[in-house]
Amino acid sequence: LERAVGRLRETMRLLAPDALAERDRAEEPSGTLFRLAILLRHAEEEIVDGLDPARMERKFGALSADERLVLGELRAGLRADLAEVRRAMETDRTP
Repeated sequence: LERAVGRLRETMRLLAPDALAERDRAEEPSGTLFRLAILLRHAEEEIVDGLDPARMERKFGALSADERLVLGELRAGLRADLAEVRRAMETDRTP
């Protein structure tokens, strides 16, 4: 990934140096929080929801009771982690 980023940056430096400079400029905290909120939503929708035992069974076949339990615990833990990040983000937004 680092090589790919390096190639993209070099190409931007050659073809669009102003755009690269703009991209490298630090954005306001509100912009960062907005992007983080989008990433958290994608993590929940794509990863956490994707680990639903029913979805997993549709893709890979029947799961044992233990596997269903492990996935359920994993999903609950991930949801709690994401909720904690959201709470921290809300705390950072308050003056």
